[in-house]
Amino acid sequence: MIKRISLSAKLLTLFFIVLLLQTSIFVFAQFFSFPLFLTLPLSLLLCLSLVFFGINALLKPSHNLLKALTSGVLSFQDNDFSVQIHNEFQGELGQLVNAYNALAKTMKKERMSLFQRELLLDTIMQSTPVSIVLINENDQIVYSNLVAQKLFNIKGKLEGLTFSNIINTLNDELSESCRKKQSGLVTINKDDKKQTYYLSCQHFQMNMRQHTLYLFKDLTTEISRQEINLWKNAIRLISHELNNSLAPIASLTSSALKILNKPEHFDMLPDILITINRRADNLKVFLEQYAQFARLPEPTKSQQNLALLISSVQRIYAFSLKDTLPNIDGYFDATQIEQVLINLLKNAHESQCDIEDIVLKVVHENERLVFALVDRGTGMKANQLQQALLPFFSTKEKGTGLGLSLCNEVISAHDGQLKLANREQGGLLVQFDLPAWQAGTT
Repeated sequence: MIKRISLSAKLLTLFFIVLLLQTSIFVFAQFFSFPLFLTLPLSLLLCLSLVFFGINALLKPSHNLLKALTSGVLSFQDNDFSVQIHNEFQGELGQLVNAYNALAKTMKKERMSLFQRELLLDTIMQSTPVSIVLINENDQIVYSNLVAQKLFNIKGKLEGLTFSNIINTLNDELSESCRKKQSGLVTINKDDKKQTYYLSCQHFQMNMRQHTLYLFKDLTTEISRQEINLWKNAIRLISHELNNSLAPIASLTSSALKILNKPEHFDMLPDILITINRRADNLKVFLEQYAQFARLPEPTKSQQNLALLISSVQRIYAFSLKDTLPNIDGYFDATQIEQVLINLLKNAHESQCDIEDIVLKVVHENERLVFALVDRGTGMKANQLQQALLPFFSTKEKGTGLGLSLCNEVISAHDGQLKLANREQGGLLVQFDLPAWQAGTT
């Protein structure tokens, strides 16, 4: 196979041909005694013409190649990576064509792979029971799934519609939560039936533009099932506690009746009555704890000084404070949050760890005050972590299962979240967030 001559070799050959022609003209002119002033312009004109047409002929394939490359690159902008260029070149131009063809093949392959992933992701999104709505910075819907169409009771695609307009089709409580962009549980009454949704609102940057993702998950069936299980646990726990108290009372009452018929044993009556009274008081305290959980009032939020809150709690339970407190006030119900910290610190002190290992840290992030309490106790098992915030669930032998659930209720009422996690080297991390004070907050 004959190897093609490179462009540089062709230009060098043209240069030697022009040089040889110029030399030949001068020799011919000298031989026939032509005047130099005529020979020089004519030779230059002839050589320049030869150079012009020669270079134009040599660069024409390169010019065609540039046009083909331009067309191929423009097709990339239209997501068309099928354009290939036939390689007729050697040297650098040949390498350029090979690089373009390889790039086009790679991008075509990646495009097909991306398309398959997008198709799979869209299939999953369309099949999920969670309603998904993605809006851009102009409040226009850019993506939604089939469940979202049913939620908003709109036939056809939601893409292109204004989100603030279509949320008017929702229940007042749910639409108001969407406007305020609040994440959390929303309970509504629809067709005389109670329905509970979990609304998640997340902000992120996509293609250098702000977007907001709304997720609506219908938890009605799941919560109903959980409520039944909770009631069963509550009834079982209350029955157990009632039996533990009423059985001794019944036995002691029977003994007291027998003593009444035996005057010589009257001296035993005071002890029996004291025991009955103590069991009755314990039963009263137990029932009051459940009543308190059911009567948890709405928080009375106001501007609160963090240092005063922390010092007040430290008088009851000892702990270490990591770093300085944020130089900003909080916006919460001081009585309820103080009780939350007391409950959490009580658990930490009962976790079988040293007092110096109980550490609290407070930071200011995104207009929220984030509290993190850690210890080096025994921590929790995975299944315990999942159920720790449920009412009536306890890891303690004589626990009521209301402490953490009450804390969770209080934090939720402050639009926050209570999270539990085991630490790597042992112990538990309890984290929750509260609103920070902002000027004009009411």
